[in-house]
Amino acid sequence: MILLTGATGLVGSHILYSLTKQGEQVRATCRRQSTIGEVEKLFRFYENAG
Repeated sequence: MILLTGATGLVGSHILYSLTKQGEQVRATCRRQSTIGEVEKLFRFYENAG
């Protein structure tokens, strides 16, 4: 299990995507005021691009 902090940030969201595509189990954290909407958009972008 990998703990990823800052998962909703620019770098963290890309790392999160990469780790999950490699089959890693990830526990991700973010600040309370952050939303996961941008991370969801990033995942959709990568899924549709490939």
